[in-house]
Amino acid sequence: MQGSEFEACLKALPTFSQMGSLLPFFWVDTEEQKPNKNIGGWMLMNEGALISVEILLIVVMLVAVFFCSLGEATLVAVNRGRLRAYIHQHRFQNARKIWEFLNERSNLSSLLVGITLLIMLTSALMTHLVEMKWQGLGEVAGLGMAVFILTFCEVLPKSIGATRAEIFLVRWFRVWKLLTKIFHPINAFVYFVASKTLKALGVNPNRQPKLNADEFLALLEAGVESRSIEPEEFIFAERILKLDEILVRDIMVARPDIVALPIDSSFDDVLQTVMQTGHSRIPIYEDNLDNIVGILYAYDILAKIADGERAIEPRAIIRMPYFVPETKPVSELLQEMRIQQTHIAIVLDEHGATSGLVTLEDVVEEIVGELRDEHDREAELGFQVDERTFIVDARMDRRQFEELTGVELPEGEFSTVGGFVFTALGRLPSVGEKVVTDDSLFIVEEIQRRRITKVRVILRGQTEQR
Repeated sequence: MQGSEFEACLKALPTFSQMGSLLPFFWVDTEEQKPNKNIGGWMLMNEGALISVEILLIVVMLVAVFFCSLGEATLVAVNRGRLRAYIHQHRFQNARKIWEFLNERSNLSSLLVGITLLIMLTSALMTHLVEMKWQGLGEVAGLGMAVFILTFCEVLPKSIGATRAEIFLVRWFRVWKLLTKIFHPINAFVYFVASKTLKALGVNPNRQPKLNADEFLALLEAGVESRSIEPEEFIFAERILKLDEILVRDIMVARPDIVALPIDSSFDDVLQTVMQTGHSRIPIYEDNLDNIVGILYAYDILAKIADGERAIEPRAIIRMPYFVPETKPVSELLQEMRIQQTHIAIVLDEHGATSGLVTLEDVVEEIVGELRDEHDREAELGFQVDERTFIVDARMDRRQFEELTGVELPEGEFSTVGGFVFTALGRLPSVGEKVVTDDSLFIVEEIQRRRITKVRVILRGQTEQR
């Protein structure tokens, strides 16, 4: 190539100063640049167009930050039970895709990475935009943008998302799915670098810290306060976690209340006992209750009757009893009943004497509350002390309470008097604690096994008595 040709090529190339205009997001030569100036075949952007582009990018990124924050709050606060009911009620065709999006663990971290990245880019872009027009004010503009983003793109959407998480998830999951796809590669790269760094430091990134029962209950209690978990769900979980603290003797049927038969009982005696008590399993003893030799199942009796047999001796059809000590935790009893495939166990004291019996129903009632069947007698759930005072069982439901007192329980996500008191206080109360409504005063009268059992109700206003 001749020297003159080489010099001509150099002149055709833009200078370093002119090339700065090719990077409008980082530097602009405002003095030399002219509108749509063509340098060596390069079309440059003038300052006005650059400002317009940067403003547009800032607006787009602010909207993206808003939706990312809304998605983060929604994924954290969504209640799966309410979401399932909402989807079932409105019969959404994309229910499967919604559940897949909710169960994908990386979606939340992708949104968090997107929020961080967008906030950094938006603040930097605002700083550059202001610096072009007003020298020295770029840092102030960046700080102001950070405050704006924190208020309107972080706090506001998260507050909104936490209140109607299920509805937002159904309506906007496609937008969040698109955003997670955009930021997933960056999230994967960040996770890869972080995991390699942690491994180099001798830390296992996949190891999850184990929560003990108290820590888990504290998290659930925080969920109740934020209304992402129902009070009934908290009670249910608490009872399950506390099973290892409850002993068999705490829930067993005491020895005096055991319905049992001697081994030499006649078939008619056995049949009459089953019909009168409604029990499907009857302990059979020899000499006395300390020598229980088997369990008689009503199903076995019916099978014999179906075969046409009437002269049945209990000794011939009883099954081997299952014995447990009265100091055994209920959690262990539940596991053993599952393994032994039995629904009843005879409880022994430290001397080997029969102290009671326990059934699978007793264990289940410790978790879900009392169960009643057609053979259980309906106990009196409340009575009137005077014109304005009532003593009611905490299990009394809304209808029964209204029939007894003539007033209605306040609206809420509970179905019993005890549930109302627990929800109003937000925790397990102590005896004597009070809840005041427009119509009534509720006083906790009795608590058993961490459960409200009796409540005194005092009517405050003039109420029509039924």
